[in-house]
Amino acid sequence: MDAETPINERDGLYMRQAIAWSRVGRDRGNRPFGAVVVADDGRVLAEAWCNTSETGDCTGHAETNAVRQVSPVVDRETLSRATIYSSAEPCVMCAGAIFWSNIGRVVFGIDAVRLRVFRGE
Repeated sequence: MDAETPINERDGLYMRQAIAWSRVGRDRGNRPFGAVVVADDGRVLAEAWCNTSETGDCTGHAETNAVRQVSPVVDRETLSRATIYSSAEPCVMCAGAIFWSNIGRVVFGIDAVRLRVFRGE
């Protein structure tokens, strides 16, 4: 898949799951971000939320938490065909983790510019 791959119903399903994980994070006192990694055959490989407040780990973003779950147990070839769904556009740190994990496709909800407007920044 490439940057031109259109969004489809399957993408909507997993994006809703990522948003649901963002609610889990928020309910636990963290910033509201979630992520889901899905293999090309539809298997969910990892699910995570942002846990920076509850752990004190500034790298505990949803995407990096998902990459930490998946990268030790899933081979790079499988990850190259996988998609990570994120409730918001990944930050630079998370984008780096996604790149180095070899996850082949990223689908995100709100982009960074709109997120800043939404938050009043």
